[in-house]
Amino acid sequence: MEIKSVRGTRDIFGVESKKVRFVENVCFETFQRYGFKEIIFPTFEDVSLYVRSVGETTDIVEKQMYEFLDKKGRKLVLRPEGTASVVRVFNEHMLNDKFATKRFCYFGPMFRYERPQKGRYREFYQFGGEIFGELTPVADFMLIKCVEEILKKLNIEAQLYINSVGCVACRERYKNELIDKLTKKDLCVDCKARITKNPLRILDCKIDYEKVNDVPSIVDNFCEKCKKDYDSIKTILVSQGINFSEDKLLVRGLDYYTGFVFEFKVKSLYSEEGTICAGGRYDNLTKELGGQNIPACG
Repeated sequence: MEIKSVRGTRDIFGVESKKVRFVENVCFETFQRYGFKEIIFPTFEDVSLYVRSVGETTDIVEKQMYEFLDKKGRKLVLRPEGTASVVRVFNEHMLNDKFATKRFCYFGPMFRYERPQKGRYREFYQFGGEIFGELTPVADFMLIKCVEEILKKLNIEAQLYINSVGCVACRERYKNELIDKLTKKDLCVDCKARITKNPLRILDCKIDYEKVNDVPSIVDNFCEKCKKDYDSIKTILVSQGINFSEDKLLVRGLDYYTGFVFEFKVKSLYSEEGTICAGGRYDNLTKELGGQNIPACG
């Protein structure tokens, strides 16, 4: 019997392995020039880390996590993304007290149970950068600037899309308006269950994307601070000559985001337009995971 690689994984060798290392080096060199320090964290974590941070009603937690019990019956999960792990490391090792500049970057395999297809694997490699303790929109711009430089070095053309999911108070006002609008639509089974639990997740649904195009914008529900922060990042992007488009449906697929969010999308051989890089601000996550209340973005 011939033994082959597990479905959804791939072997990388020869020229392809050199390409992976080249991309990795370009990412590290760019971020480290802006004061980011490398951080290495385990491939698996306690499952509660992602349920608490990413969100119970997200696709990652509901459908995509590789969960397993170890020999002592502990429920563990192969890491589906990096931000939650970095926050866990930040809290556990009190990095806020050990570094004057709290910027960290990382590279490694992530795991999500998805339907394997061209350009999408169950084990994939991801580079990330996270900034702690910097509340101003300049930090958000720095992340975008790093990505812009990396894409330029790799000769990749991408379009930047931006939005803001607002603060907790703004989102509550918006949710009420959103629920009223969404209950009148014929949504998929998952989204029908999310209407009362987490209606913002519906805006991230690939099945119902066209059905929710006419929903109100969260921008119209912003408090004065959220509006000021969002206008500030747009002003900075314009002043630095970085082109962007605003997307009112952009909420990202993770619950920990607060405020500014962004995505870089590319035309690919596999789909009309695919997200190659994404992120945003998550000012409440360090506290939600048991640490100090420290603003952050990544």
